[in-house]
Order: sequence, then C-alpha cells, then structure tokens
Amino acid sequence: MKKLKAILIIVLSSIFSGSLLASVQVNFDYKTFLIPNEGPYVETHLNFIGGTMNYARNNDGFLEANIEALIIFRNSDEIVAYEKINLKSPETMDSLFVDFLDIRRFTLSAGSYYLELSITDLNLEKQRSPYV
Repeated sequence: MKKLKAILIIVLSSIFSGSLLASVQVNFDYKTFLIPNEGPYVETHLNFIGGTMNYARNNDGFLEANIEALIIFRNSDEIVAYEKINLKSPETMDSLFVDFLDIRRFTLSAGSYYLELSITDLNLEKQRSPYV
C-alpha cells in the first residue's frame, strides 16, 4: 500500500484594520495514521496563540475569541474532504488570554493531497461590518 502523503499549502487570512495588520497566529501540524483493516487517516492540529486574536464579550459577560477555520484536502482539482469549523477560545474575565488547540481527523485514501487552511478572526470581521 502506498504511504499517505500530504503536501501542505497554507493560506492564512490577514485582515487590514486601519494601518495595522491584524492576524491570528496559529501553529499547524498534521500526523498520518493507519487503522488496521480500516485504512489511513490524517489528524490535523491547530494551536491558536491566545494573545493574537480579537476578543469580544459574550452573553455571559466573559471575553471570548471567535475563529473560523476552513480545512480543505484536494486530490489534483477535486475536493476529497473538508471541514468548516467555528471555534471559541476559553472564556476569560480580563486580558489573560490562553492558547488553545483544535484536533480534527479526516479519513483519506492512500495518495498525495494538497491541504488548504484558511483562518478568519470572526470578532474582527464583526467589528468591520457596517451591518452590526
């Protein structure tokens, strides 16, 4: 059986706010595994750096980051797996922001894949929207 390979292409969303470049810092890693009699899968790890996100008060009065992550696996021009994820940071009362981790698993056939990753800070998008 061919080994499962992943070719990584990362597209990080960066948003300009006035003259400042605001971007979420995230460390990305992946691991490949083989489950006997079932097949291979890829596990993705997104480690978000707490102090790099925009925080807003939630309905309970806590500060919370709100992030959207889009993970797409392509085989040539075809999308073979994807997931759009809305993530919230741990709640905090003050400016003590902690890092947090998200782990996802994707079942893929053996082969080579392109991975696209898009990260959006939804609190920043909300601040910029004229409809809020």
